[in-house]
Amino acid sequence: MMKHKDEINWRRFFLIGGVLMTVLFLLALALLAYLYPQGNVGLSLPSMGKKLAIVRIEGPIFRSEETVGQLEKCADSDKIKGVVLRVNSPGGGVVAAQEIYAAVARLSQAGKPVVVSMGSAGASGAYYIASAADCIVCNPGTITGSIGVLASFLQAEELLGKIGLGFKTIKSGEYKDLGAYNRVMTEREQRLFQSAVDDIFRQFLADILAGRGDKLRAYLADREKLKEEAVTDEMLLTYIKKYADGRMLTGSQARKLGFVDELGDFKRAVKIAGEKAGIKGEPSLIEMQRKRGVIEDFVGSAVKRVVLTALWEANLPTLFPGSIIGQNGGE
Repeated sequence: MMKHKDEINWRRFFLIGGVLMTVLFLLALALLAYLYPQGNVGLSLPSMGKKLAIVRIEGPIFRSEETVGQLEKCADSDKIKGVVLRVNSPGGGVVAAQEIYAAVARLSQAGKPVVVSMGSAGASGAYYIASAADCIVCNPGTITGSIGVLASFLQAEELLGKIGLGFKTIKSGEYKDLGAYNRVMTEREQRLFQSAVDDIFRQFLADILAGRGDKLRAYLADREKLKEEAVTDEMLLTYIKKYADGRMLTGSQARKLGFVDELGDFKRAVKIAGEKAGIKGEPSLIEMQRKRGVIEDFVGSAVKRVVLTALWEANLPTLFPGSIIGQNGGE
């Protein structure tokens, strides 16, 4: 009887161990699939007719390769005459946003109009990207704006001291452990980080001015009853800075302030893109999708989201809204 129970216990042990090993194996595969994507951007077009491409940006933006690749495919295709960029994102990493912004700008400058359609959110880094488009369309309740840069750091020195845990750091220079969580940040270190955040913020403002300067110029000229040539870049920058304090804006507020062009849904964005592309009637749409590898299809995207969240928590400046609660989106 005792031997039988021992056999059952061993079976349970191996069963549980096998399940845990399988889970760890799948997690490793998911991480590899994220770090080393197997697929390339795919494009399947019918042989006839002018098309609008649909490119989607969903969730936090930490990588640019897939979206940039899709936009480049659109630029290379003679059948694609314009792009609707469907955005539903709170923002993300600085460089990813800048690279996608540049790809949108190149496509627009090549004569293929890009119209952004914002869903629930198009804030911070997502708005950064949208500002390069020919037109921004959003819903009245879309959360947008949040123009600014954020860098957050965990400070755990007091907690570590209470549990008797300490660190000995050996470094080659004064700032090599900049942002370490096991000690309080010095004033000199904070000034360094603030300098970097301020520089990225200036880049953000400059790109908004480059992307939406003409639209904002027309908006301010109409509001102030001036000729457009009387509205200088300095005036535009001052106006943008007034609302570039990280505040959230609804789509309705952003429209009234000139930060988006029109209120409407996805279908409205498609119609505008078709008109700008010179397509008569209802445009034909082609969805741009990346061909995913077997590993990604098998594992799914849940673990990938965990990886993205971990990257966000790293001590890097990001283009994310700080908080929706308590932000004043009014004029």
